[in-house]
Amino acid sequence: MVRIHVLNVKLGDSIILETELNSKFYYSIIDCKSIEGKTPTVEFLRKRGITRIQSLFLTHLHNDHYSGFPQLLDYLRGVNGTLEYFVSPQIPDEVDLWRQLVEMAHDETTSAQLTAVLKAMKGFQALSSVSHPDKKVSSVRFVYEGQRGERSWHDHPHPSLLFAPVSPTPSEAFQLLQSALQKASLHNKVINSISQALLMRYDGGSRQHIGILTGDLEGQTWRYVKNRCLEITSDSIKSDISFLKVPHHGAHNLVMEQCLQELINNKSSFVASISCPAGDPRHPDHKTLGFLKNNFQRCCIVCTNISTPCHNHGVVSI
Repeated sequence: MVRIHVLNVKLGDSIILETELNSKFYYSIIDCKSIEGKTPTVEFLRKRGITRIQSLFLTHLHNDHYSGFPQLLDYLRGVNGTLEYFVSPQIPDEVDLWRQLVEMAHDETTSAQLTAVLKAMKGFQALSSVSHPDKKVSSVRFVYEGQRGERSWHDHPHPSLLFAPVSPTPSEAFQLLQSALQKASLHNKVINSISQALLMRYDGGSRQHIGILTGDLEGQTWRYVKNRCLEITSDSIKSDISFLKVPHHGAHNLVMEQCLQELINNKSSFVASISCPAGDPRHPDHKTLGFLKNNFQRCCIVCTNISTPCHNHGVVSI
């Protein structure tokens, strides 16, 4: 059994993965945003009495994907919670680089907020682990390194799920960012283009189910991601796709549309999930909704909030 909980954080991302294996439940977190003084991820965990987290994924360095980290750390400390893996293209040990990146990429992030988030990233490493012999959290730099087929898949981040990184590469994750810093040319599109993008696979029943977790992936990087997805899955993703996390809150992305038409059969049955605010005409964009509706006959589009474009295309609310 696998459940994907997409929490309502308006313009941002907070996702929780849940699986059951041998009567035990496992939970992993993908991004964590605070909104209006609350952190929906923490509320989800507290309500269900969840104290053990398998993996915490951070897709990229944007405030609407990690602003809830301080509250999440406070919660886990308060309940003597545990964490097995911190997974990201850039690991917490590179804290000085993180600070430079975030300061250059975000005008909206105050110094106090940034300090709290970076402290939380280091704090996660100080939590206890229950599966590692040394009882320490393992920081994993998850990047695409050219593997194909079964060698691409990793089973350690979460029991009963397999993950295959498809973006970024090591050079994109580190050297490119250092170069951008030196040129003082870093901007939001650079950060989005190197979002952590993952294939997720669940082998259940008579078939396998594949999900694409995209962060805020945009731009030409989609072409590389498309090719890597096809190579890793030997094209099976075309029919085995079950879940698509639509990036950047449903903003229009022509390159993504072109790539998805090569990645997914038009009769494949899958859920396209969009995390978006109410009343925003660009998130999701009506062109994105129209593309999904008109090109994939059995695509179920679900949004965390319903805006005017959603109403016009008959989109379901989560």
